[in-house]
Parts: sequence; C-alpha cells; structure tokens
Amino acid sequence: MDVNQVFESIRNDLLQVDSKIGSFGIYKNDNTVSLAIALYGEYCHAEIDFMSRYLEKEAVYLDVGTNIGYHLRGMFQQAKCNCIGFEPHPKHFAVAAYNCQELPIKIFNAAIGEKADETIELIDFDSSTSGNFGTTK
Repeated sequence: MDVNQVFESIRNDLLQVDSKIGSFGIYKNDNTVSLAIALYGEYCHAEIDFMSRYLEKEAVYLDVGTNIGYHLRGMFQQAKCNCIGFEPHPKHFAVAAYNCQELPIKIFNAAIGEKADETIELIDFDSSTSGNFGTTK
C-alpha cells in the first residue's frame, strides 16, 4: 500500500486544526498527542524552543519516531535547519508526510535500529476508536 492509499484509508479519522506551527492534521480519536494539539495548539513545544537554540541553519535535526510530524515541522519552522524524519508506522508516516508537504523536509517510512538487517513487527491501531496512538510499537 502506498502513502496516498494509507492516507485515504484514514482520512475520515483526521481533523485539521490550528496550531502554533500552522494548520495541522491530527487524529480525531488520539487521546494524547493529537488531543494536546487540538486543545492547546501544540505538543511539548518547549522541546522545540529549547533544541532550536542549539541548531544553526547548516545543522541536521533527526526525528526518529516522528509520529505525525509535529516536532519535525516545528523544528524546521523555528530553527530553519535541515530536518529528516523516520516513522515506521504507515498511518503515522502518511499523516506526517501530509503535515510536512510542500516543505523541504525529508521523511522516510522506516525504522532506525542497531542492526541493518533486522525485521520489526508493528502493532497497528484502529484510528476510528479512542486511544493513545503514540504507544504503537
């Protein structure tokens, strides 16, 4: 399944909200990251404020486990540095790619681990029911 098919399969479970980093796609039923963005317009934005102080334009920010891309996009907007995200879960990857479209951010649908030839098993979640979607492993 390609990223567009995945995105279309979950489109009805997403909302577009205003956030500190602009209009942002979130899950309707995620009771943690997406809920914080919906209620407060941000998710742990203090981390972006803190880290961006140490990144110059030539720096590379790696976001391993980028989820829906809040920190990845926020870091690009604030630090103006090179931003690269890695997200193995197809649903999170599709939402992150949507949230970072039209920006010079690279996102890979891949996991980062100790061994290059290792296989991982992802546990899926039902985006139409309430839960903490960030606990996907």
